[in-house]
Amino acid sequence: MTKTYNNQAVQTFEVGLAIEQFLIAPFGQTFTPEVVDPGSPPSGFYFMGPVVEDSPSVVITREKYTLDTGLPRSRAYEEILGVSATISFRLYSNSFYQAQFALGNVSTITTITTIASGAVQTQYYGLSQITNYALLGVADFTNGYQVVHDFPKVSPSGDFTEEFRQAAPEMPFSFNAMSVPTTVNGCLQPVLGKRHFIATGATC
Repeated sequence: MTKTYNNQAVQTFEVGLAIEQFLIAPFGQTFTPEVVDPGSPPSGFYFMGPVVEDSPSVVITREKYTLDTGLPRSRAYEEILGVSATISFRLYSNSFYQAQFALGNVSTITTITTIASGAVQTQYYGLSQITNYALLGVADFTNGYQVVHDFPKVSPSGDFTEEFRQAAPEMPFSFNAMSVPTTVNGCLQPVLGKRHFIATGATC
């Protein structure tokens, strides 16, 4: 007899370690679900750089309307009033290239470049400009599986904190997901993003 404290219900493919990395593209760039190689990104996407290991977070929130009836009161009805999603992470970087995405100062995305000695690249705080991007979060698990967080439309959130300390420089990123009309089960619905689970090793 299998005892619950042996935790045998957990299958081997459910156990693995992963670090999520991020790729960015101009808004409007499409992504076809497939295994993603950050070293050779899908067309139109660019690798954002090395991530601080425990920093990635994807938070999905659904605001519910609830109706309780009767005595004693019991839940009779629920309806979704609103949905939101926030993607946050930190990169090991102090680069002007990454900063422009965190601040939303650029809409044209090109490959990572360096600047010549003595040259100046300026980013701006407090602009009213809102820039939208497409964002992929790619997590490879040690057991051979991959999870891809697919957000077709995001914009930098309103907060940006930059701190330079004795440790390696870290740059914070926070994006708010915007809804995109998507057909789900034959019905057009506003969708913030998708989570793709890709079996690259064993069979689920």
